[in-house]
Amino acid sequence: MNKCSFIVTLVFLTGILPLSCDNMDNMFLFTGSNPAYFDAVDTTELYNELRDNSDIRWRIFRIPAPGVPMDCFAIQQDRLPEAVAAARVILFFSGNDVSFWNNYGEWKCLSDLDADFMTIDYRGYGRTLGKFTTSEESCYDDAQRAFSYLTDSLGYHRDSVTLVGFSLGTGVAVETAKRLKTVRQILFAPFTSIQVVANGITGGYNIPSRWLLESRFDNIRKITEIDQPLFILAGEDDMLFPPQDHAVKLYGKAEEPKHLMLIPGYDHPMFITKSFRHWRDSIVTFIGTGE
Repeated sequence: MNKCSFIVTLVFLTGILPLSCDNMDNMFLFTGSNPAYFDAVDTTELYNELRDNSDIRWRIFRIPAPGVPMDCFAIQQDRLPEAVAAARVILFFSGNDVSFWNNYGEWKCLSDLDADFMTIDYRGYGRTLGKFTTSEESCYDDAQRAFSYLTDSLGYHRDSVTLVGFSLGTGVAVETAKRLKTVRQILFAPFTSIQVVANGITGGYNIPSRWLLESRFDNIRKITEIDQPLFILAGEDDMLFPPQDHAVKLYGKAEEPKHLMLIPGYDHPMFITKSFRHWRDSIVTFIGTGE
């Protein structure tokens, strides 16, 4: 360790490390649960867009639960109740720094895939901001509740659900697929594990990532336990999760059937919306057939 690295490590050990891992997770990982972040969000775009598109059958609702409410946004096509079970539906898990209130671009793309659509706010995000603490396990629990609501309350057949995750949400999608053994998952800009990402950031200072974050989101280990159809997409220019270090390795570990699409010229931020025209038709086919 050179002198500079030693000094940085010493400062870290004496100044930052005494913070709990839980605090560090909320400070650096679950940034969308930061009140200062969400206070600056303008939600008028969401309402204006929905108001101006009368053909969109949408609703914002809260899934009831003792002490832990969860807000959801859904877009559904008009159909008879008995036809809902066979309808395709996407359950979307977003990245770490957004609520569906300010995530209009992503859900607009994902609701244009010949399927119904639902997304959630993790507890501690959106309108539950500041009332609950977000954690890896709470994200998993929220996802499982959302899936149960889709199937038990809204009437979709579990085989009709496609799990979709972006960035941090890929960790939620992978765990949910592992727990529920559902069909089809789509991972946009995924990572192998949060610990690997943290090691890449702190590696030069010899600071073990386990000292920084309690969360693991260990996709690379869990992906081997899933045998449902999988589609992985990433931008070749992703600087946050370089695809050769993350998407390609996940694809290599995954069971068949699986697909990998690396799209040149795209970075991590707003990957879904910016690259939409490149992947839309392939994903529509995948959602419909699993192939």
